Amino acid sequence: MDVETLEKALSDNWHIVYCPSIIYGGESCQLKRIIAEKSNSAIEVAIPSKGYNQYVHVLDVANYYLFLTQNTTLTERQHFIAETKGYTPEQFASLLVTHGVVQQ
Repeated sequence: MDVETLEKALSDNWHIVYCPSIIYGGESCQLKRIIAEKSNSAIEVAIPSKGYNQYVHVLDVANYYLFLTQNTTLTERQHFIAETKGYTPEQFASLLVTHGVVQQ
């Protein structure tokens, strides 16, 4: 993490939004691009030593940025955005297949 850049942003009263490493959904879905680049359509997913992986849908990120621009009275400057529930990679893969985001 670039501490100097974060400190500068905070000193300039910017908001910092931390997102999980996987942002999915939308026309240029990061997850679909990653899978398409793999010849066997499989990807390795790091499993946290404690807890579950967190993901976020691209529209949720966009809506959160819109929320930040419309709420100028927020006192917090650092925000974390992710699905409210953590998933194992297997659970998340199943969820993506169920909702047609990826095909099995």
